[in-house]
Amino acid sequence: MTAAATAARIPIVGFVDGQGRADYRVSCVFRRDSSWVNPSVTAAADRAGTLAHEQVHFDTAELVARKIRRCVAEHRAAGDDLFGSAVVAEIQCLLDEYAALGALYDDEVNFRTPAVEAAAQRRWTLRVARELRALAPTGPPPPPALIDSFKIIIVFP
Repeated sequence: MTAAATAARIPIVGFVDGQGRADYRVSCVFRRDSSWVNPSVTAAADRAGTLAHEQVHFDTAELVARKIRRCVAEHRAAGDDLFGSAVVAEIQCLLDEYAALGALYDDEVNFRTPAVEAAAQRRWTLRVARELRALAPTGPPPPPALIDSFKIIIVFP
């Protein structure tokens, strides 16, 4: 029985700021309107388990969003063309990693015996939390850029 559908996404918008510099805005969003919980799942423990499962999906989206932000920052520091094919390909590779992580997570956690599901859920929760801490942003966030024009580069479906 499917209990929920996750609507976590990583929208990526490339833009040129007021000084003509290329940059990206990378977000991690949860689309509440596109997410759903099966109403036939009424037990509180089952709903809590579903929420924990969906939280890991969202956390993996944030993890990959952080990797993309780090990738962009490294290329910016190196003076690379942020809209060039090498950077776009690296971003796409990270988005592919996100899709693969979600599939692997679901494969390891779903439709197993309750004990196996619970153990796998704990492993994934700890793994993703550890990786998020390792990629935690440092320092204050950058000031918002003045944007002259937008150019959509990649939007993860």
